[in-house]
Amino acid sequence: MSNIAKQIVAMSPNTGNTNKGQQMASTDKHWQLLAQSSQAIWAECKGTSVYYVRISKDVVRFKCSCKSRYKPCKHVLGTLFLYQKHPQRFAFNNTPVWVRNWINTLPKQTHQTFNEKALASQLLAKQKKAQERVQLRTQGIWQLEQWLLHLIEGGLAQTHVQTHEFWEAQASRMVDSKARGLAQRLQQMGGIAVAAQQNWEQKLLEAIASLYLLICSYKKLPQLPPLLQADIKACIDFSWRVGITANTPVVKNTWRVLGHYVSKASDGVISAYTYLQHPKHPIALLLQFWHENQAAPLLFRVNQCFEHALQWYPSNSPLRVALVKPLPVKNNITLNNTSPTGLLSINNMLNNYAQALAANPWLTNYPVLLSNCLPMYQSGIAYIQDENLQTLPVTFKGDIWELLAFSCLQKITVFGLWNGKQLNILSVWRDTTCMVVTQ
Repeated sequence: MSNIAKQIVAMSPNTGNTNKGQQMASTDKHWQLLAQSSQAIWAECKGTSVYYVRISKDVVRFKCSCKSRYKPCKHVLGTLFLYQKHPQRFAFNNTPVWVRNWINTLPKQTHQTFNEKALASQLLAKQKKAQERVQLRTQGIWQLEQWLLHLIEGGLAQTHVQTHEFWEAQASRMVDSKARGLAQRLQQMGGIAVAAQQNWEQKLLEAIASLYLLICSYKKLPQLPPLLQADIKACIDFSWRVGITANTPVVKNTWRVLGHYVSKASDGVISAYTYLQHPKHPIALLLQFWHENQAAPLLFRVNQCFEHALQWYPSNSPLRVALVKPLPVKNNITLNNTSPTGLLSINNMLNNYAQALAANPWLTNYPVLLSNCLPMYQSGIAYIQDENLQTLPVTFKGDIWELLAFSCLQKITVFGLWNGKQLNILSVWRDTTCMVVTQ
């Protein structure tokens, strides 16, 4: 890879965008127009629509008509890769109005050539932006620490503690500080306080203690082992991409969707959690993001299967995966109507959870697949029972009698998320019939 290509890769916001840009540059089907002038290069790129790309010759400024939240987007990267490999394909043409109007908004340029020096300048700008992001995140975490100390000093009996606004205001500050994972934890803590169920004070104190441990660990981040550093960064901001490199092992298999749910943040960013299974690998979490004003990516339904290559993010307790290439087209998706195979013993599951929790003390939602379980409901408590008569409390969004009726007093397979106290059921199977719980 040439130095210029390496610097184009360094401009990319993530590996996925880099791969998409390289794929676009390797084929002719996307490009309707390729041209340049002494000041800029531009392209018309055909996808779901026609996107108009313009890039200044110093590669400091660029613009695309798509609505991607990534800057630069895959269309800009694809244009750069193509120009770096085949500059002769960009003919010197008269500058169209949409490019000329954009050039007129730019300040005087110091570089007018596409070269390593220009790309190095862009790379330095990106590094400076990354440093500013770290500073903003660090400042936000320090403010959160002071806020937690004041909360404990004042006590949980304060009336505003049990209001939604109290927690949501602090969560919004964490979103602004690029610490979306902390914002999610604050929202969960607010849910505990507002619901005010039995022993809510103890549950809230446990959550506060876990959050404070996370803050203290972040302050000592350079002194910790690399895998623990990766876990801490992921807990603080799960969009913080760390650790995946070209040397990260690639696992290609046919993956089955066990369950999924979608959540929306206060700033309009939507997160889709999709849990995947292959018998030879642990359950994997595919996490996708997009803004509410953007088109949603390809999402899967429970029981759908697809063949794809994944890479696990580095972690003491590996769970989250990244896509090596874009998701497959719908024609490559099949259905599997048989019940997935899970653990038969609740004790074995709890032992696995204990090991995962010891490796990552901030683990909140542990994916669990249990087979041959019998759902029960007694004295207002719902639970499942395994073959050894061991029981596990569960939560079911909706009427618990729907779950009991679905089982027809037969053993079922259950997939859900274990939080250390209850199993939040996402999907269940009885023989070849599946029921998905809407979250």
